[in-house]
Amino acid sequence: MGSRNLGLWTLLTAMGVSACSASNESSHTNDATGSAGGNDAVGAGGDGSQSTTSASGGSTSTGGAPGSAGDGSEIGGSPGTGGSMVGAAGSAATGAAGSASMGTCSTTPMAPPANAPACKNVFVATAPMIDDMEIRPPENDGPHGDTDNGMPGHWFVSGDGKEGTWVAPANTWAGFYNVKLMPARDASQQAMFFGGQGFTGWGVALGVGVAQCVDASSYTGVTFWAKSTSGAPLSAKFDVGTYDVVASTNGGGCTGTCSGKYETTVTIPVDWKQLTIPFCSFAPSATTIPLAKNKIVNLTFVIPGNVDYQFYLDDISFY
Repeated sequence: MGSRNLGLWTLLTAMGVSACSASNESSHTNDATGSAGGNDAVGAGGDGSQSTTSASGGSTSTGGAPGSAGDGSEIGGSPGTGGSMVGAAGSAATGAAGSASMGTCSTTPMAPPANAPACKNVFVATAPMIDDMEIRPPENDGPHGDTDNGMPGHWFVSGDGKEGTWVAPANTWAGFYNVKLMPARDASQQAMFFGGQGFTGWGVALGVGVAQCVDASSYTGVTFWAKSTSGAPLSAKFDVGTYDVVASTNGGGCTGTCSGKYETTVTIPVDWKQLTIPFCSFAPSATTIPLAKNKIVNLTFVIPGNVDYQFYLDDISFY
């Protein structure tokens, strides 16, 4: 197994973490107030209550004259920072459980330091799709090492070395495996399956890395479809690695101490949902360098130790 900081690919223009309305998973309820999500990509839904300006009662006259009417306005609760906003429900005809609403950044990104390492090679992401998880022919299952859509990258799994094991069919190919969806999810016929158990150290990292910088300057964040088959929603860290903080031995430009990353938390639901995570919701960890959208080298899901996990991932892209 490799280390947790194996290179995965990511995108970013010089950008720091700023206040944002957070990415969120859609639901089928009309929550008025999202509770604070912290650094989580998906905040908890609100209680659905709304405060409404009530009509003041008028004085009673013969026959009881009605009071003056209120203005009828309603004050909807605002979503908490990092909390969820309500997305549109998915179409029942397609069986999709729902889609995510877009988060936005409310402040200007910070510029990277002048002495930040320069990328040796740059791939400009002119199309948003990172990997649609479809292997050809579509009726086949199989290993899926490289990314689609022309973005130079590869998938990897890195464990903590604590004698964990992969769950079928992920045991067929190093912890991940492409499978045919039965039934299909909309137009998608295949998805990537990840499954493992018995990792008692820091856990397992599952990600996609590239050998050069991906320039995702024209995009707002990352979105993907996911579904937990662990019997319950699955919480995971979702990291972005940039050329500035990833070690040179793993595809980055950092030398010396290279433990920095940009991290948020996602909750993978038990039904198919699209999760949308704006770059501004990735908080810096072990670094003061702002996240640069034009220097992404990896994207990684980190499952903590002592968690048995099984989930599907599909259609990961920029937006």
